[in-house]
Parts: sequence; structure tokens; C-alpha cells
Amino acid sequence: MNELSIFRDNYRDYVFGLDFSLGDVFNFGDMFYDYSLSFAGGEFNLFIYDVVLDHYGMPMRDVLSERLFIFVDF
Repeated sequence: MNELSIFRDNYRDYVFGLDFSLGDVFNFGDMFYDYSLSFAGGEFNLFIYDVVLDHYGMPMRDVLSERLFIFVDF
């Protein structure tokens, strides 16, 4: 399963039901992918990052793996 399929299956119904009126950015994810969702200009911007382990074994966002998906209608 790819990162967009995981978002669709596990998170889509929940995050699109949140209140974006304040221009908030919602961050969520699991041990494989980290998601950042915002709403601006009538579009939802979904940034997806891989999760890697730092030198202590703690998960962190790999900013070098950023992918952007733009949703106008879902």
C-alpha cells in the first residue's frame, strides 16, 4: 500500500471532518508516513513525509522525502 492509499483508508474521513476555518495545519501519521494537511485558497494541501529513526531510535519526519498532493474536491 502506498502513502496516499493509507491516508485514504485510515485518515480521510476524520481529517476532512475537522474545522479548517482558523487556517490550522493538522499533523498526524504513523510509524511509516507523517502527514500535514492544510486548507488554503479553496484547496487542501496534503504534504506526506517518510518517517525515519534518529540516532536514538526515535521516529522523526524525513523532510527530504516531501511529497505534495493538492485536493480541490474529495
